[in-house]
Amino acid sequence: GSTAGGIELTLTGYNLQLLRPPLTLALGFGDVEIVVHELSVVSNDLITAMLPPAPSLTARARMDIFLTDSLGRTAHKFAAFTYLPGWLPYATTAALLALFCVGALLLVPLYVAAAVERSSAAESSLLRDGEPSQKGREYSSDGIDGP
Repeated sequence: GSTAGGIELTLTGYNLQLLRPPLTLALGFGDVEIVVHELSVVSNDLITAMLPPAPSLTARARMDIFLTDSLGRTAHKFAAFTYLPGWLPYATTAALLALFCVGALLLVPLYVAAAVERSSAAESSLLRDGEPSQKGREYSSDGIDGP
């Protein structure tokens, strides 16, 4: 079913007339639970429910179904329903990833150029302040500075 809701879910079973109203249908996946309170017992072996929207689901989810009556009796079926998020969450992720890549391609060269410029400016500042340059400095083979 779609996360937009409005999907009619049909549950089949037997002895459904023994369930005491009101009935509650819950679809669960991890920490997400979708509860449907408006159910119709169509016959002894058929119940229908209209699923509400589930905007918190942003990826395909196999959900467990729990049907509970007013006495607390619960029937369950594990991984019995699949919610599909549609294309919007995937399109949003792709757009954000593309934006990040373009930003990285534009900003990294600017950052590197600025770092090189700062390094060059710092080096020329040291040379102007009278600090000795490493260029032209001689070292002897015994590790003691040369003349």
